[in-house]
Amino acid sequence: MTRAALVGAALALAACSSPGAVPPSPPPSPAESAPEPAPTPPAPTPSAPTTTDAPAVDCAAWVPDAPYATPLRGPLVGPDPRLATTLIDKGFEPDRAGIERALASGDLTVQWAAITAVSALRCHGLLAAVEAHLTSAAPVAVEAAATLVELGRGDQKQRGKAALHAALSDDSWPEVQLTAATYLARAQDSAGVAVLRRALESQQDALRLQAVLAAPAFDGLDGIDPVAVYESVLLEAKDPSPLVRREAVYRLAALPPSARQQALLEQVAGHDPDPKVRRAAALRLGTPDDDAGR
Repeated sequence: MTRAALVGAALALAACSSPGAVPPSPPPSPAESAPEPAPTPPAPTPSAPTTTDAPAVDCAAWVPDAPYATPLRGPLVGPDPRLATTLIDKGFEPDRAGIERALASGDLTVQWAAITAVSALRCHGLLAAVEAHLTSAAPVAVEAAATLVELGRGDQKQRGKAALHAALSDDSWPEVQLTAATYLARAQDSAGVAVLRRALESQQDALRLQAVLAAPAFDGLDGIDPVAVYESVLLEAKDPSPLVRREAVYRLAALPPSARQQALLEQVAGHDPDPKVRRAAALRLGTPDDDAGR
């Protein structure tokens, strides 16, 4: 796969993150315990495996249409190329054997999906094969590092985190650089804040769009305030791209309600020069958008 194709796939991740996407539902709470019999107390129930425990069964079953997510990537929705459906489309089953074959394939998009599947399906036994991809092309290497951080233990987890830190200094792949920064931010590591700030000032519309999508992950790290980020994009239509501004409206509206958020949406609904941006803000305020065609 060419670098151009990989860049296109990386930027597709931003486009496929719909404003209405919601994270997967949390697991159900444990069932109520039965009343304790007398006089003998019940035997203790073994605790469920944690991320540091080797699971008895390697790889959970993939369930079509079920939420598909990992801690650093968040919920994944179509047409994200990291979904398990990519494996199926390319002739690989989303089970341990299929994922293992996909990791060894020469198709970088397949490797990308397989590395994500290792984390999403908790395939601890495939982490060594994932780690081998730390030396692959940058988009694949960053995904491998993220899976090691999410699922690895001890030194393996640390090697994954070190690889994400190393990606921050690779200016040849700015979109992958920002992805690494975002994964670190979701791990509460502020090392990539400067990467986010540079991306917001980029000359590339696609990179600024990716930064707008990523901003909430950096909330509270080195003074980053997502509302302030969106003010810098939206006030006086500072960002020249209506697409970037419209996505900023979507992401702003998804933040916890606040007076600043409301005021900014009102400002955009009344004054942005692009009718689609004004309409997006008006709809999220729940107000008529009669001036949307102005």
